[in-house]
Amino acid sequence: MKKSGMSRRAWLAIGGNIIQGGGSPSRETVTGQWYVILKRGGASSLPANIPLNVPFKAPSSGAQFALAAGDEVLELAFERFCKTTADWSMEQGSIDVGDDCDPGAQMRDGITTISGSLNGFFRFDESTEQMVDVSQQIFNLFVPFIEDTGTGGYVYHDAENPTVYLALCLNGDAAVGNIENWFITPINISSVNASGSNTDAQTMEISWTKGEGLPVSYNVPRAA
Repeated sequence: MKKSGMSRRAWLAIGGNIIQGGGSPSRETVTGQWYVILKRGGASSLPANIPLNVPFKAPSSGAQFALAAGDEVLELAFERFCKTTADWSMEQGSIDVGDDCDPGAQMRDGITTISGSLNGFFRFDESTEQMVDVSQQIFNLFVPFIEDTGTGGYVYHDAENPTVYLALCLNGDAAVGNIENWFITPINISSVNASGSNTDAQTMEISWTKGEGLPVSYNVPRAA
């Protein structure tokens, strides 16, 4: 089986809610929600084999994970980025380990660099014509955002530098019950290019590099 690029779906989570465990009433994960474990309490029931700062998906059915005192998770609010292309590359450098017994030998240095790009169109809300949230949030990574009601009300938002996660589902058209193959990584959005010729749709091209945290290849059955 082979898949076309149309099967690759892109999602961005810009920022997110940090949730503390403990307290009353107790809190638990939400069905099918993505999280990153930031801290693990002494009585934590969060999955022990998921390292800190690595994303995981809460169960799609059955019991959820209770958040105990000392637990801290980042709730990722993934929003679909309707892309035309979604490319990435991974690379490790090499170290020269050649000697007179094995001239020219090389070994990988173990440092993986990841970078890529996302291309898509500017998207606007059908009823209000305001840019959809994901487009506005990308703008706000670089410049302040002002909301003007038109009647004398103004809200000013400084440019932000939140945590950003990119999730690419490589087979987003998988049937329910089949395995979804995800590539998820924290990213730094390093540049945004926006073209808008009179005879073309307005587009947004994003370049990114790996951010702070661990990228993962992630397999999970598709829920209904």
